[in-house]
Amino acid sequence: MSIADLDPRHQTGEIIGSMTTSVHPRVFDVIAKFIEKNQNDHVLFPSLSAIEEELISETKRMLGLSEDIRGVITSGGTESNILALYAFKKTFSSRTVISLESAHQSISKAAALLELNIVKVKVNDDGYYNPDELQGMLARYPNSVLVLTMGTTEIGRVDPIIPIIDSIRKYHIHVHIDGAMGGFTYPFTNPKEFSKYVELVNEGLASFSTDYHKFPGAPIPSSVLFISRILEDKLKWDSHYMPAGYQKGLLGTRPGYSAAGALATLLLKGRDGLAYSAIRSYNLALETMNTLKSKWNLSIPRPDVPLLCMGLGEKELVYRAWSFLWSYGIRTYFCSKPPGLRIVFMPHIKKKHIDRFIDKLLEFFEQGSREYHER
Repeated sequence: MSIADLDPRHQTGEIIGSMTTSVHPRVFDVIAKFIEKNQNDHVLFPSLSAIEEELISETKRMLGLSEDIRGVITSGGTESNILALYAFKKTFSSRTVISLESAHQSISKAAALLELNIVKVKVNDDGYYNPDELQGMLARYPNSVLVLTMGTTEIGRVDPIIPIIDSIRKYHIHVHIDGAMGGFTYPFTNPKEFSKYVELVNEGLASFSTDYHKFPGAPIPSSVLFISRILEDKLKWDSHYMPAGYQKGLLGTRPGYSAAGALATLLLKGRDGLAYSAIRSYNLALETMNTLKSKWNLSIPRPDVPLLCMGLGEKELVYRAWSFLWSYGIRTYFCSKPPGLRIVFMPHIKKKHIDRFIDKLLEFFEQGSREYHER
């Protein structure tokens, strides 16, 4: 028995709550050629410079971003968020970050590391902000940084931009769009709405990050931050001993196989393949939501990306359901608003996996929940 056999496998549908998925078999052949190469030493490894340039160009083409927008390869959404806020701080001397309470915890982490003042805006049970409240906040803190999320971690909400886009321009707000989860799904499931975010990025009023190692299925760690040229300059650090004379990003040594694997993944799947996968997964999420609501009238906010937060009520009941499902090899995660279990419909998830999940959930309701209520 290998130690790797201790872990659940994506292909069997055991992993149903994580934002990870299977890597294409052909990608393993590609990354083996770059496993010992440093992405931040692109003079020594010119292949990685060419790969980075093509990866950023191909991603911009897929997402409709302008060629003038710069791209910085990162290790994931957390690094991208830290870098974006750092660049804004250094460029505009902004000390205030306006963030919805539903934003990823890395935003609070970035604010703490960068000693920024973070102002949090409440969201309702469906993950939406109050437009009047947020517009008032933008007016109170002009020239600040506003963080919007394209696919919140717990319920899959895409923070609406249309209600506040005029205020963003009026009060000179600098926007960072955290699209770690939704950056490769929302453009295909809701292209009209996505185009509004693209407008801000292409105007140089926003940065945008997304992860290759989430929905596309590239090897971990692999992400990108898109940012204007003036902001990108803040993300270069002198490194006199290296042939290039500088490094970019937080990491000194960056795995070259990540960029190679991300490019291989995008080229293998293509825009049509990614779109098909995103639409299929999102439709399966909505179908599952409707099934769960019709069977048990559960509280489930309608998501904007392929992710469900299945509200179960009391925290103890949530934990008992989680433990029950895990005992049968069904690895869900938690969500807190509403308190429940999170299911992420990554590309490896098929309807048969969801059917098994629903069958076991029914078994829990018939056995575990009865025991809970009879105590």
